[in-house]
Amino acid sequence: METALQLARKGKILYALMFLKDYVIENQEKWDDSIESCRELLNAIMSMPSLNDESWRIFVPSITLEEFEKITFRVNECMRY
Repeated sequence: METALQLARKGKILYALMFLKDYVIENQEKWDDSIESCRELLNAIMSMPSLNDESWRIFVPSITLEEFEKITFRVNECMRY
């Protein structure tokens, strides 16, 4: 998760989203799916296309660093440790 945040802070938001998706996939068994908003977030992250950074710039609108940080914060809240 920290790698994704570092990439986002360096201006590589789309690349950071791919790292975030990988993190969610690798830790899916820890996901708290008892909360509807967590299920919706998991579904949104899992449905993100796995495109390279250049393709994302063409097909997917970029998000701000603040928006990315909110997403990662929410992902952390939805993980059971």
